Amino acid sequence: MAERDEKGRFIKGNTASPGRPKLPEEFKSRAKTYADEALDRLAEIMRDATAKHSDVIRACELLLERGYGKVTPAADEEKRDSKITVRFEAGPEEWNE
Repeated sequence: MAERDEKGRFIKGNTASPGRPKLPEEFKSRAKTYADEALDRLAEIMRDATAKHSDVIRACELLLERGYGKVTPAADEEKRDSKITVRFEAGPEEWNE
């Protein structure tokens, strides 16, 4: 049982939760069999000229995260003074070429 102080709050370093339960290996193994198909489907959504922009952007984000890893925030956001400029060379009608 987790230790608490006189007001009933958890003592520092003590939690009542054991954490997220681990997924069974069988579940992970089955999920991995669909990885190639899932990536192909994300690529289809990314290239679909009729898809909503939000769906295309999310598909791009997921593909990039799987290929390069998730973006981590800067160590000290307040001290950053650099600016990023994004320029699109082509419109959505040219993305599928």
